[in-house]
Amino acid sequence: MIAAPTRQTAKNAEGAGKAARKTDVLAVAALLALVAAGVCLSALFSDEVPPPLRAEALNPFVLQFGGEVDTAAQRRGHMQALLMIAGLVLLAPLLRKLSESALMESSRPWIIRILGLAVAWFVFATFFWNGGRLPMLTVGLAGLPLVFLYRRGLTCAAASREFAFASVAVLALALLPGFFAPFDLTGHMLWTLEQVQAHYVMVVGQGDRLAAGQRLFEELIPYYSVLLTVVLGGWQLHVSPIDFGGYISLIRWAQVIYLIAFTLLYRKYAHGWKLTTLLAVAFLVPWFHFNQTGLSFPNHTTWRLLGQPAALCALFLVRRSSLAPASYVIGVASGVALLLNLETGVCITAALLAYLWFRYGLFKLSNVGSLPKAGALVALGIGSALSVFLLGTRLWLGYWPNLACLPVVWKSIAFVSSTGYSGMKGTFHPVAALFFGHAAYVLIATALRAQESLGFKQAFRAAVATAIIIWFAYYANRSEPWNLASYYGLYGFFLIDLLRMLVLRFRRDTSAIQHQVVAAAVIAFVVLPEMAYTFQSIFLPNYVMGVQVITEGPVNKPARLVSGVYLEENVARELEMKAAFIKQASKDRPAMYFTANSFFIPKLSGVLPPLPFADTFAEVITKNDYRKLLWIVREQSPAHIYFDAPGCKLIGPKGWQLYYAQLRKDLSAYYEKETETDGWEVWRRKS
Repeated sequence: MIAAPTRQTAKNAEGAGKAARKTDVLAVAALLALVAAGVCLSALFSDEVPPPLRAEALNPFVLQFGGEVDTAAQRRGHMQALLMIAGLVLLAPLLRKLSESALMESSRPWIIRILGLAVAWFVFATFFWNGGRLPMLTVGLAGLPLVFLYRRGLTCAAASREFAFASVAVLALALLPGFFAPFDLTGHMLWTLEQVQAHYVMVVGQGDRLAAGQRLFEELIPYYSVLLTVVLGGWQLHVSPIDFGGYISLIRWAQVIYLIAFTLLYRKYAHGWKLTTLLAVAFLVPWFHFNQTGLSFPNHTTWRLLGQPAALCALFLVRRSSLAPASYVIGVASGVALLLNLETGVCITAALLAYLWFRYGLFKLSNVGSLPKAGALVALGIGSALSVFLLGTRLWLGYWPNLACLPVVWKSIAFVSSTGYSGMKGTFHPVAALFFGHAAYVLIATALRAQESLGFKQAFRAAVATAIIIWFAYYANRSEPWNLASYYGLYGFFLIDLLRMLVLRFRRDTSAIQHQVVAAAVIAFVVLPEMAYTFQSIFLPNYVMGVQVITEGPVNKPARLVSGVYLEENVARELEMKAAFIKQASKDRPAMYFTANSFFIPKLSGVLPPLPFADTFAEVITKNDYRKLLWIVREQSPAHIYFDAPGCKLIGPKGWQLYYAQLRKDLSAYYEKETETDGWEVWRRKS
């Protein structure tokens, strides 16, 4: 009669002990994540004014285009936090034992107080930061109680169908008008058109140079995507040229693929719960709709982010696979991601390796023998992807890429990135703090709990967290709010977790209540206000402008379509006149010209300058690049060279003008001005 209650009491005590230990582990993870986030964000959000960027090897004129702030402290803070988190992941077994010790049990109340103060400070700082966004803050404070009151109805079958329809409607409204809307460049001030062209040359237009005969890795270094550059270069070589409007369409198609892929991933991750899918999509869509601002600066579009959903889809494909096939598929996905974009590809590769590390317990001593096997299969997968790419390049372009040039290419890219080129000073932004802090917590908590049997979802979260933490290097160097757009797709999975915790987990144990309080604060003070702000200030103005272009034509008139985009009439006439002159001057050989219109003139004339720089300002980043440019002009020694005439409408802002004035001066020993005609200064070679 007494034994049954005794056994039940023992079982209850054992369950309570496990719950307490789990709470202790999560508290330690939260404390460590707080420290790591503090290391990174204290440097990023410091009030200290950074010194000017003084990299002696950089072209001083191009700094006015890319930014003149030295972000060394910000980048160093992120690197220190990254190394700290990596060390904590590797030392997780020891930290787990510490979290289960008697010392931890006595320290738990103090840790909870520290974490509570940190959350309270974050909410306080966010509240005052939102001082100019009080209507948005009201949305968060009013929306949270509504979610709580109607939580039961939000999970019923009828609501699920409605949310699914709403998700499809949001995607359709965001994307479909793009098939009917030429991009309007008349609304830009004239000087920004040069910047738009420079971005298109460096981000999406490098396939033009392959089509013109420049060789991959020898004369052309793809900055943003080797794979897409080869595909588009071969397309223009074998099928048809791509005009400016064609590139706009390609970017819009990339956004279609990106948003649909993330929507399907969210739905799969949420196990079909449509409300969370809808909110995650709504969190992402304002940044990537059919007329978003990034279409003027395509490095802010999904052009370099396609590897993110591709890699995460690969994880769902191998979720039930054993280690060997999963390692090979992950290697292939890593290779594709690296070819799609080197920067994000490195982050995605690290994320996929983190998935293997946690999913298959490679950190355990008993699995040490599996590490070489997994590493070899990952390398084989990457090698397979690269081999297919090389063979495809041989068939598509007609030659094998010269891989001997890759060390030089890598050295050049690494040098420029290490200088902090194009850096911007950081200021407090709650969304940036949330993204990094939440990702650090997820990764550290997963590592501390890895001795338990981890399922697919835990390893998947760790992979997403790894990608966010490493890719945060981009924001640490260039801390402009728009640059957070590349993190929203990844953070959508954590947003689903927050919503699930808030709506579905109403238990009375202390740990659940603490998590719900934090989730409620994050959603009310950060997520919902940010969604309202991005919809009102980022999505709506540009979307309405795009619809007006469809119904009423370009913003500024008179205007007309030139190379598939709207330009003001006077600008269009000038560009067409200058392009016609270059075409006429290139009858015998391509004319050597230097212009701020580095995208329009080649498109309209069909002539690329015979130089390894399509944009002879924005791509000449180092002093060595500049010396190379001068050497090539002297080596080729054409009879005439051409510069933008000073009276033209599009000659670039101050940095452009000073740079080309210096270039004229340095070439004046070999060339002299002969005349000025059709928007060009004609310089002839001295005898």
